[in-house]
Amino acid sequence: MRSILFSAALLITGWCAAQTVTGTVVNNSGETLEGVNISTSSGRSGAVSTSTGSFTLNFTQPGKYVLRFSYVSHESRTENITLSEGENLDLGRIVLTEIQQELEQVNVTATRVKANGPLVYQNVDEETIEDNNTGQDIPYILNQATSVVTTSDAGAGVGYTGMRIRGSDQTRINVTINGIPVNDAESHGVFWVNTPDLASSTSSIQIQRGVGTSTNGSGSFGANINLQTDELSRTPYAKAHLGYGSFDTERATLEVGSGLLNGHWAFQGRLSQIRSEGYIDRARSNLRSYFMSGGYLGDNFSIKAVVFGGNEETYQAWYGLDSATYFAAVDKNEEPTYNYAGEVYDDNSNLTGYYDDQVDHYTQNHYQLHYNQVLSKSTSLNLSAHYTKGSGYYEEYQNSDSLATYGITSTPQVYGDVVRRLWLDNDFYGIVGNIDYKKNKLNLIVGGGANYYDGIHFGELVWARYAGNTQPYDRFYLSYGDKADANVYTKLYYDFTSKLQAFVDLQYRLVNLSGKGDDENNRQIDFSGEFHFFNPKAGISYTFNNTVMAYASYAIANREPNRQDFIENEETPKAEKLNDLEAGARFKLGRLNLNVNYFLMQYRDQLVLTGQLNNVGYPIRRNVGESFRTGVEIEAQASFLNNTLVWMPNLTLSTHQNRDYIGDDLTNYGNTPIAYSPNLIGGSVLKYTGVKNFEIALQNKYVGEQYLDNTGNERYLLPSYFLTDLRLAYKLRILNMERCQLQLSVYNLTNERYISNGYVYGTPYYYAQAGINYMAGLRIEL
Repeated sequence: MRSILFSAALLITGWCAAQTVTGTVVNNSGETLEGVNISTSSGRSGAVSTSTGSFTLNFTQPGKYVLRFSYVSHESRTENITLSEGENLDLGRIVLTEIQQELEQVNVTATRVKANGPLVYQNVDEETIEDNNTGQDIPYILNQATSVVTTSDAGAGVGYTGMRIRGSDQTRINVTINGIPVNDAESHGVFWVNTPDLASSTSSIQIQRGVGTSTNGSGSFGANINLQTDELSRTPYAKAHLGYGSFDTERATLEVGSGLLNGHWAFQGRLSQIRSEGYIDRARSNLRSYFMSGGYLGDNFSIKAVVFGGNEETYQAWYGLDSATYFAAVDKNEEPTYNYAGEVYDDNSNLTGYYDDQVDHYTQNHYQLHYNQVLSKSTSLNLSAHYTKGSGYYEEYQNSDSLATYGITSTPQVYGDVVRRLWLDNDFYGIVGNIDYKKNKLNLIVGGGANYYDGIHFGELVWARYAGNTQPYDRFYLSYGDKADANVYTKLYYDFTSKLQAFVDLQYRLVNLSGKGDDENNRQIDFSGEFHFFNPKAGISYTFNNTVMAYASYAIANREPNRQDFIENEETPKAEKLNDLEAGARFKLGRLNLNVNYFLMQYRDQLVLTGQLNNVGYPIRRNVGESFRTGVEIEAQASFLNNTLVWMPNLTLSTHQNRDYIGDDLTNYGNTPIAYSPNLIGGSVLKYTGVKNFEIALQNKYVGEQYLDNTGNERYLLPSYFLTDLRLAYKLRILNMERCQLQLSVYNLTNERYISNGYVYGTPYYYAQAGINYMAGLRIEL
């Protein structure tokens, strides 16, 4: 009995004399972390942080210990402590550095310009994307970016949209999503309509003007656009965005996220539906899309799958309106919205109606798998595999078409009405990766990728007035297209001093492409080409002080012709070459940030737009000997009234010239303006947030005159235009909602009549854009 009492007394005495360690674990933003594992080197004690981030460790013996703090997606941390007998040690705040963002961004940072790098770039953050996301496509969300001009076939930003940067069209703007190439391998184009409402799943965008850095895909010949989709969220959420606006535009978006499950897993998804009747007659759109991502987040690695895509059906509106009809409507104060697509005529050439199914119907699905790992404090790795599946058609009514084109030879009629579908079915897949090494003054990135494209083009005869011996959906043409693309690059950033940084970027790219078969006009297709490109880039930047930084870079880029260049040109098209000089300075003057950039882009054998379209609305290009683009870009951001009023203007002054341009008629036109290249582009955003829960923004855009072809003929000159948009937002406080916001966007507030795009087919054709119109929305977050 005495021994039992004596032992109990010893235990109580030891407990009373125990040593304790307390503290609170937070991330680098100061937010408390729950579930952090705290262990000791001896393994005899351990704890897990509470919901407030606090923890308590009890030690039975004084002495020296090593504590290890570990938490998913954060750098582990160790603390050496010494405990005296009976001591209660408070470690205070233990900060764990977040690495999830680094892990998820490894696959995009390799192709983005570093801060203070000697290249020209503009970052668009998630807040800006959300502010401008009313259901319009990415080009309209980026409309206020420097040197950007946008256009819409349907006239209101829904459906087929496009953009140009410094006059370079979408086929010369390289686009990647999470580092994966998006541009169509055959046409080089990006069709944003195939992935509607992608902005709702995009966390950041970087625009690189000029050649930019080496990237995956066909490469920039005017600009790069690098998108990163939403990162996996640690906290569960549900969001909804509903909208309604002019032209019966409807938008519904639903997003959900699981938050972190079992400390490592996370999943999220989005469904979207956008419908619009369009400004142009019958230019309706019915767009559906989805986004899903999920993965495992380890202490120093992550595996994430990303799947997204969409289905679009749009009534064709790519023919525009001839100038005579356009001005006749304007003179009568009528809307110039007539649409030729789908016209149906009788045997006496009288218009009897319009074909209801004159549509473009396409489905595209993207599958991505990303493995990211932080190998050490200085080295990170990314490997990504991808697959894109696309399939769809244009359906169109052809009046009095040649029946022999469709294999109809058993009828006495030579011509007759038909309905046909022009199909494209393709697969695009590959792997990309990079290793990023950072230590002291050196940042070295080695990366590359290999991709393969396989496309089938074919036509189906849906119906014929004189069908002869044909059956519905008989094929009347078939061709194949293949393209293999591989590249490897090395990028080096080196800080010679704290002020002087150098940049070198070397890329080798191999392209092999071919096409064989026939097309819808019974033309034989038989081409192939192999191209070897070396694309070097170099630059320096110098930081004078906290106020001024200057930079200069020189880059060389080469690019292969696309499929249509081979088909539409009588001569074999040549590869293009671009020499790009960029130089400028960035200033931070109190509440004013100012960027000034000079560019000189010199082309050899540039494939320029002729101003003509083929029968499915695709621009025709041809080589010109030499051409150049040069100018100055100015960007600023100024804040007033305790940062509640922010003004963000930009201005581009430039000239774009062909040297000794020879037209299709073999006329030497001398030095002429490059088509679709305004000499003056300006933008402005004035945003005020000084009233609680209320936000107002006034946005302006000026686009100068631009030619529709390369002859410099004043008849083909589009007039300049100046637009004003108004955006209002008000946050409501309802129950325990994370966010409840009413939004109203009014576009073209001054009701300006303007033309954003066009082409020449004997006479000018214009794409008229909508006058004043609106979009209202409700955004809810739980």
